[in-house]
Amino acid sequence: MHEIEVKILEINKDEVISKLESLGAKKIFEGIVAGGALDFPDKRIVKKDELLRLRRENSVIKLVYKEKSPIEGVSSCNEFEVEVSDFDKTLKIFNLIGVDFIAKNSKLRTSYTLDGVRFEIDEIQGDDPYIPTFLELEVDGDVDKIFVYAEKLGFKKEDCLDWHGWKLKEHYLANPHSKK
Repeated sequence: MHEIEVKILEINKDEVISKLESLGAKKIFEGIVAGGALDFPDKRIVKKDELLRLRRENSVIKLVYKEKSPIEGVSSCNEFEVEVSDFDKTLKIFNLIGVDFIAKNSKLRTSYTLDGVRFEIDEIQGDDPYIPTFLELEVDGDVDKIFVYAEKLGFKKEDCLDWHGWKLKEHYLANPHSKK
């Protein structure tokens, strides 16, 4: 899959949900998403600006590799995802070849879909509670749809950031009282 997404920071969750539902979006997920990024001790995956992730979404366990595929103005990557049946055994296999978590996170995620756009509202928990609630808009192909739906939700193109998770974390660590 070719994942294209943007993040919109510091949203009002109730307002966004109300607007999504008025547009006809359907809720497709609500629950805890927990896991993290994996890498070798020399961080060779991160150094390539790529990501290996293992996480649990309620009872579904997913292993994902994201390979950067730049598109101007959005976060873009080729995403290779597979469901696995056992979180701990999968992690053990990686540990045996020298790969371990380099970052962990947990978030309450509420997901909607409409017209090929996925809307992810994330509330970070655990180790990174200083990150305010944010919205991701994600498509598999049509970049313009992201900005059309951001506008329908009351946001401007300038509100749509091409940040990945590391950049989000860096921003709030550097600016703990930031409002964007």
